Amino acid sequence: LVTDVNHNPVPGVSVTFAVASGGGSVTGANQTTSASGIATLGGWTLGTVAGNGNNSVTATAGSLGTTFTASGTPAALEHFLIESAAGGPIATQEAGTAFAIRITAQEQFNNTVTSFTETVNITSNRAASAGLGTSPAFVAGVLASQSVTLTETGANSTITATRTAGGVPSNASNTFTVNPGAV
Repeated sequence: LVTDVNHNPVPGVSVTFAVASGGGSVTGANQTTSASGIATLGGWTLGTVAGNGNNSVTATAGSLGTTFTASGTPAALEHFLIESAAGGPIATQEAGTAFAIRITAQEQFNNTVTSFTETVNITSNRAASAGLGTSPAFVAGVLASQSVTLTETGANSTITATRTAGGVPSNASNTFTVNPGAV
């Protein structure tokens, strides 16, 4: 709403809208105020990163301006990220030695689906003595640390997480090598 110093609406003022943060896009960025002093943005598509108040658009009319903010929320669960508990790819492991993994429920833009509080079935293409089977419940979309002990050696080893309820999605970790253990 564009008003004069007496708070009366001002028609015919050019207003420009632009994305200020969070990515995304606007349509109909150049508008003119109506008889009521209102300029309406054609459309605003938020960026792909979820977060509280992390997207903003500015509206400027001459030297005047204001900012509108919006929060992006994660989309529906699409896949699981299986990685080392410290983050990043699972490195080469030693058979019979425990290592920790982290599993994160993510949506199509790799944002954490914080509403996911279910369990997954953890499997591997290598034999194991511990850590496979049904996981504990995720907390805010993350299984922070799950100890796994693989006992079978080989290259191209993977760990897979499959949603316990319904079986979808099901995703594998990066490939890694399991070397023989100590003699």
